[in-house]
Amino acid sequence: MKRHHCTCCCIWALASAVAVAAGLAAALTTSELAAQLYPGYTVMQLAPSSTSSLAAAIAQARRAAGTPPSSFLVIFASSSKPLVVDEALTVGPGEAWALSTAAGLQAVADGAALAPADLLPVRCSALQNGSFIINSESFSSLDLLGLSIIGCPSTALDLSGGKRLLLSNTHLKGSNAEDLAEDGGAALLREIDEVTFVNSACIGNSVLYNGGCVNGARLERFTALNSSFTNNWKSAEEAGGRLKGGGVLFFESLGAVTITNCDFAHNSALYGNGGSLFCSTCGDLLVTSSRFTNNSAGASGGCIYAGEVASFTVLDCNFTANGQVPGKDAAWTENGAAIATDGTRTSNLYPVNLVVRRSTFVNNKAVAGGAIMASQYSRSKGRVEVHDCRFSGNTGQFDGGAVMIEENQYTELLLNSSSFEGNQGDFGGAVSAYDADVAATNCSFVGNKAGVDGGALHLSTQQAAGSGNLLALAGCTLSDNTAAVFGGAVAVYNQGLAVRGSTFEANQGGSAGAIYLSNGPTATILDSVFERNTAEQGSGGAIRLASVGQLDMQGIIMKGNEALGGNGGAMQAAQVSDATLSGITMTDGYADVAGGGLSFLGCSNVTLQGCTLYNNTAPLGAGMAADSSQLVLTAVNVSSNLAVEEEAGEGGRRRKLQQAAADGLNVRQYGSEVYASTTGGAILVQQSSLSMADSSLAGNTAGGDAGALFVHAPSGLNITNVTFADNVAERGVGGGVVVRGAGAAVAAGVRGCTFSGNAASDPSPPRQVLDSGLGPLQVAAHGCSFTHNTAGRSGGAIAAAGPTALTCTDCSSESNQAGQHGGWLHCSGCSSTTVTAGVSSSNKAGAAGGAVSCIDCGSFSTQQSEYSSNAAGSGGAVAVQTAAAVAVSDCKINSNSAGSTTQGAVTSRLVRRVYALPPAWQAMYGVGAATAGLGCGAQGAGGGLCMSGAAAATIQANSLTGNKGSTGGALFASADCEAVAGGCRAGQVNVTDLTARDNSATEAGGVLYTTTPAAVNVGDAGKDPASAEQRRQQIVQQLSESNTVGQDGYGPAVASFPTTLSLMHTAQDEEGVVAPQPKATEQAVLQQQQQGQQQPKQGSSGRRLQQLPLPPGNDIAAAVSSATADIKQQVNSTYRTTSAPTAATSE
Repeated sequence: MKRHHCTCCCIWALASAVAVAAGLAAALTTSELAAQLYPGYTVMQLAPSSTSSLAAAIAQARRAAGTPPSSFLVIFASSSKPLVVDEALTVGPGEAWALSTAAGLQAVADGAALAPADLLPVRCSALQNGSFIINSESFSSLDLLGLSIIGCPSTALDLSGGKRLLLSNTHLKGSNAEDLAEDGGAALLREIDEVTFVNSACIGNSVLYNGGCVNGARLERFTALNSSFTNNWKSAEEAGGRLKGGGVLFFESLGAVTITNCDFAHNSALYGNGGSLFCSTCGDLLVTSSRFTNNSAGASGGCIYAGEVASFTVLDCNFTANGQVPGKDAAWTENGAAIATDGTRTSNLYPVNLVVRRSTFVNNKAVAGGAIMASQYSRSKGRVEVHDCRFSGNTGQFDGGAVMIEENQYTELLLNSSSFEGNQGDFGGAVSAYDADVAATNCSFVGNKAGVDGGALHLSTQQAAGSGNLLALAGCTLSDNTAAVFGGAVAVYNQGLAVRGSTFEANQGGSAGAIYLSNGPTATILDSVFERNTAEQGSGGAIRLASVGQLDMQGIIMKGNEALGGNGGAMQAAQVSDATLSGITMTDGYADVAGGGLSFLGCSNVTLQGCTLYNNTAPLGAGMAADSSQLVLTAVNVSSNLAVEEEAGEGGRRRKLQQAAADGLNVRQYGSEVYASTTGGAILVQQSSLSMADSSLAGNTAGGDAGALFVHAPSGLNITNVTFADNVAERGVGGGVVVRGAGAAVAAGVRGCTFSGNAASDPSPPRQVLDSGLGPLQVAAHGCSFTHNTAGRSGGAIAAAGPTALTCTDCSSESNQAGQHGGWLHCSGCSSTTVTAGVSSSNKAGAAGGAVSCIDCGSFSTQQSEYSSNAAGSGGAVAVQTAAAVAVSDCKINSNSAGSTTQGAVTSRLVRRVYALPPAWQAMYGVGAATAGLGCGAQGAGGGLCMSGAAAATIQANSLTGNKGSTGGALFASADCEAVAGGCRAGQVNVTDLTARDNSATEAGGVLYTTTPAAVNVGDAGKDPASAEQRRQQIVQQLSESNTVGQDGYGPAVASFPTTLSLMHTAQDEEGVVAPQPKATEQAVLQQQQQGQQQPKQGSSGRRLQQLPLPPGNDIAAAVSSATADIKQQVNSTYRTTSAPTAATSE
């Protein structure tokens, strides 16, 4: 077939003559004009009343012409007198005919349009069947000028084989009303080179199968210019259920079709495709500057259907209210209410190639593709381009409110500088594409709505899986779009996503307020803004990713996004293999469960670089939450986030701290874990590895635990050069960090970090910051700084519990406070606690351990550290209670104090004296550990260091200067007991190479006080045992000279109560000391004393220890007062008469 690529306005072969005549038309007579336009034609000016008389006149002229073929121009003398068609006119072989009125000639010359009243009526009502003009053999040309052909019972023009057919100012009206013709309601055309409609009209024609106005096959070119096509119909399916169509124009195997400045209205292909135009296996299809209104098709293409065309171009057109199929209640065009185009189904001839520019699509409706539908079936890649267009109020009931690319082999959809407003469909309120690459540049998507997924765009790869399909958005604006399920703006399945320089604002989805991506190989989001997007019932206020291979986000601003039913106020990522977020700012986000800014579930290789999470809110992990993920955070700023509950109220949501949440009554589940609500003011990480460096967590608040960072059951934890400042746990522990272990042993490293101004309140029940009760945890802090942190209970900066191994190296702590134990650090039940090369000053605790407290730990050691100006109820610097092993070496413990502080109860001096008695006496008089505390539980015990209940302890080469306390100005030391036959044996406390000066005690032991003197050894390391006793005496003498005790106290150096120190005894002597008894009931103790201890044991001096009888009426207070006064008198007389007690001196 010959192809035509020229689209210029060459209407017929007389174009040059028309151009010349147009300038002279006003001065020419009809005959002169006819000669100009139709040179060489036989001109006949006639007034026939019927076609039979006209045929006779033409036959006569044909005979007169002699040699055929002939050319005839018939000019009708009157345009008001109708021409009655009583028989069909037949154009002879090779003939050229022109039937015109005088006005028709003049209009051609002027390029003007005639009013309908100026047309010559040609009435076919006299025919029983048949047409107006036919031919039997190929003709040269047929021109119809200024005619109105009305009511032919069959097709008006039935022509086959010709060079040219021209209709100028000619109307085809009401033909084939009885559907006598199956194809071509007004014109059935075959194998004609050029068919042209100019200033013409097709009105009210109908057909059974194909082409309500024109059916053309094997034409070289069809052109319609300045014409209108109204109320034409195709009303039935072909035999065998074949659809086809063309409510107005139907073309098959055509070279080129050009439609320019035409109007198509109220046309329909009820059972077929192409309500106005059907074009299949055509060359170039061009539609420009035309208008399509209220057209429809039962199948595809309410206005235009193009199948297997070489190129399809639509320019400057308007498509309005198309797709509603007349006569069918609530029936819409199936696919593409305005345009539908298919690629090759059976061959590989023409893939989809559609370009739409500067066109408008308004209020069109279809089952799929409210405005445009494209399907590519061939192996070649299809292509659809939309430039500078507007889509408004279109509806695709199921897919693609405006545009749909149907699942097929592969198609590219390019959207450029176009707007999509108020469109709706179940999948893709504006655009739905399957098996396609979609690129949108400088487009706007506003107020579109999806009943299921993708408020603006929905994409999915199905048949072409693995082809690397991609949605690319650049410079786009997506706002106020909604989706009931996933993706308020965008939903993408099984393909990649790339976004650059775009804005997503106020979109809303059931889940994923702006973007939802599932099973995508890649996602790249650059330099974009996400603001006020909402996930109404799920996760991902702005973005939700599920099973994505690689994620790259850079330069993103995310503000005011909300996940009202789940996690990730700004974004949730689940099962992402490799994620990099760089230069992201997430502010004012909210999540109902976890991660007011970000949430990661089951993600590996997650990297955040240079990101900011500010002022986000969630019950768990207000800034970010992660479960079963691997996280690396560098140069991240997480500040002013708030882990609280929120509830709706007037004026929007209001934040509300709930008492139930703080008490653990209100819980939230994140991943597989359940927490008390309001946990993790900045970040919550569980069952994950976390590496954080060069970052800041500041000003965050948790209603419960962990003002900044909460880590549960980490698989790895490394924090380097991170600042934790001014974070608050309102009703929980860990103003800065909470770490809780579980499962396999975990090593955590904290290096070069700063903890400043963090605060935690007094929770009930008490909990710990570093809690490995659920599994082993190893935490190593190196080169960290802790200043001005506070805790309502224990551990002003650090609190640890469970089988935790805590190591602090080269750390400094200053001005930290705790309401109970450990102004800086508190360990409870830890496997080990080690402090090396630390500097601790001005820390304060209400109970024990101004700087460090360790209770019920496996071991505690501190070496090469400095403790100064710390204060506590006991253990002004360090308090260690009930530890298996204690080691303090090479430390400087200066200017610390133990005594009554601003917090904590003050223990009665009387009861403390009773606690200094042997345990058997304590039991006899009903005084136990619960009464007021033993050892480090007593106020004023150990101004520098308090150690009680140690199984073994080494205190070596330490300097203690200027410390103050009640009992033990520098050191309080007592040992634990190991049960043996008949009693128990205390562990050993070795104090060697001690330097102590200017220490003072108000009651006893200016340097050292002990309640287990048999277990305490003072001396020099490495000395010959033979000279150890003498050296001990020298040490005591030296200590007595440089340390002091209060006016009513005793022992300026060392003291014990009620027995003498082991440093004054030999090993043989110590076996005679009354040993502390193993734990027993009070009744058992009384029986033992009454029956088995009738004779008191001898002390080392040979003097008997005084037995205290059971007071009448159990008057314990009176007995204790009496015993205390007696013992005090003995002790004072002993310690005041000798400056250095001897081994024979007894208390």
